[in-house]
Amino acid sequence: MAFNFSGIVINKNYEGQVEELGEALGFQLNYDCPISYEEASKNWKEDGMCDIFFSKSGTLMFLPMELCIKDYSIEQQQVLTFAYSDNSMAFNLSYYEGTACKRKILEVSEHRITDSGDLLSEETADTDVSELIFDQIGKVLGLDFWEMDDDLKATRYVIVSQ
Repeated sequence: MAFNFSGIVINKNYEGQVEELGEALGFQLNYDCPISYEEASKNWKEDGMCDIFFSKSGTLMFLPMELCIKDYSIEQQQVLTFAYSDNSMAFNLSYYEGTACKRKILEVSEHRITDSGDLLSEETADTDVSELIFDQIGKVLGLDFWEMDDDLKATRYVIVSQ
């Protein structure tokens, strides 16, 4: 299966604090409905939609690709912004600790356009950026991406302003 998805992962559970989360990221989120994790993690998010999964120690937001070109940071939090497109072989990773950018990679068709910051702990000089995105999602979220069950619950929000 080809993956084509994007989002933001934060090492804090913002369940019950979605308004605060939206303010920290610069947009407003309005509750829509509960959904399954399987639905939340499907390819390509519609414009204006934001699906959020809360783990015990983190928050995973699935967002439209155009929102994940920008870098996000939150004081005293680890924040990973990612865009992953198997179709176009384009991958974007932006990792912040607080307001400090620790790692930024933009790769298109195996060509690194941006490669800045220090290597992450699970990264080597020849690490595939697509694999690194999944590794970093798991690290920041506190759950291995590949071990997440489709029966998990998520919540859909509508982005009403940016």
